[in-house]
Amino acid sequence: MQDYIRCPLCEEETYKAKFIQSLWEGGVEFKFRVVRCAKCGLYYVNSQNSSNIGKCYIHVDPLKAMRVEAVYRSNIYREGIQQIELLNSKDEPWKILDVGCATGVFLALARCHGYQVFGVESSKRQADWGRKYLKLDIHCSKSLRGLYEQDSFDVVT
Repeated sequence: MQDYIRCPLCEEETYKAKFIQSLWEGGVEFKFRVVRCAKCGLYYVNSQNSSNIGKCYIHVDPLKAMRVEAVYRSNIYREGIQQIELLNSKDEPWKILDVGCATGVFLALARCHGYQVFGVESSKRQADWGRKYLKLDIHCSKSLRGLYEQDSFDVVT
């Protein structure tokens, strides 16, 4: 069964498909459709196969699944950094906030490019992993209220 979702940033329904990727893990195929929102330009995963998502938690160690996902998303992350660099007309690095940053792999890549990075993740396990192994500033929270002052960031993903 396919679950199509609206853009998580602007809730637009229309998008342009960029590519479809299949990953095999624990004998289970995971298909991901990476799309770009027609309204705001955000890249996100759409057409998630919900029948396979549940199997991930049965057959795959969660930390191994995080590593597989990080490798899968690395090309998307690199493209995101390139787009940020095209938009950045300042000579100083921007401050980036990644909401739903998981383990912080995108933030680690952005930090390597000289950006100041901050993350918010609702999963304690993933936030702890990013803080411990990637030495990132990740808050474990389901809300942004009270975490940062308004207009604190140049980019929010």
